[in-house]
Parts: sequence; structure tokens; C-alpha cells
Amino acid sequence: FRVDGINYNVLSFSDFTCEVTQLNYGEYEGDIVIPAEVTYDSMTFKVVEIGEYAFRWCYDLTSIALPDGLIKINRAAFYTCKKLVSIDLPDSLIEIGEDAFWECEQLSNVSLGKNLKIIRNSAFRDCPLIKEIEFPSTIDTIENYAFYNCGIENPVIPESAMNVGYLAFANCPCLTDLVIPNDVKSIGG
Repeated sequence: FRVDGINYNVLSFSDFTCEVTQLNYGEYEGDIVIPAEVTYDSMTFKVVEIGEYAFRWCYDLTSIALPDGLIKINRAAFYTCKKLVSIDLPDSLIEIGEDAFWECEQLSNVSLGKNLKIIRNSAFRDCPLIKEIEFPSTIDTIENYAFYNCGIENPVIPESAMNVGYLAFANCPCLTDLVIPNDVKSIGG
């Protein structure tokens, strides 16, 4: 269903939850605000996910406001959003999916939510303008290639992290220091 120019897909009628989707690749542009709730056909749904490929190839998407209550950004949701400069992820967010922000070439300011647990494979791959990232104390897993080829300089992995994936911070030409806690159970595995 479509409300105010944004496409949604129902995830659960019993929980009244939905995700943002895309009808045609590249259809969203400019500044987008995703509401916490959306009403359609006399039913109000909570927006809890950004669906797979929802904003893929939206080359003219310049900003997006994500609602509190969002728990997951799915695979390649913002893939190649070339004009997206910054993203503030809500504290409710638990997971950033595989390839979520891959090749967002202008993305330079990323604020991770305070309850984030998982950053999937290649989530921020090829985002060369990301210089700083502050991981929340809840982060558990940073998967393979998560920040591959980024401008990241000296990330500090918090004590909560148990898994750091293969080449998670590889090919980062500005990387000067990487602090990994002693309790990490797996690196590159």
C-alpha cells in the first residue's frame, strides 16, 4: 500500500507492523521522512523495518529521517544512494542488514543508535567519507567487510563486541588505530 508517496508492505496483521518498500527503483528523491506509524484502510501500522532494496538506486535521495520504533534496516536498503550525506539511526534499531549503505559515496556522518547489536556484511562498504564511527555499548557483531574501503580513522570496538568479521575494517587508507577488546570471541571467522 502507498501513503503520502511512500510504499509499505504489511509484515504482520496481528501486530500491525509494516516495512517501507520500493515500487520502482530510484523512485524516492530529495528529503524523505518516514513516520513511526501509518494508517491505511482504517488500520494503523507501526513502521518497524526498512525493507530489502527499499531505497536502492535512489541517486537523488538527499536525506532521510527514520522513526523511533524502527528495529531493522534490511539488505541493500540504501544501496548506492549517492547523495545521502548523513544518517541518524534511531535508538530502537537492533540490526543493520547486509549491504545496507554500500556505495553511499557521500555518506560522511553516521550516528548509530544506542541499542544496535548487529552490523551485517558490507553494511557500510565503499563509503569513503565516513571518518568517525562511535559504536554503542550494545554492539555484539560487526560482520565481514562491514566498513571495507571506508575513510574510518580509529574506531574503538566496545567491550560488548563478541564477533568482528573478516576484513571488517580492511582497505581503510586513513585507519591509524584499531582497538579490539580482549573478550572478542571471533575475529575474521
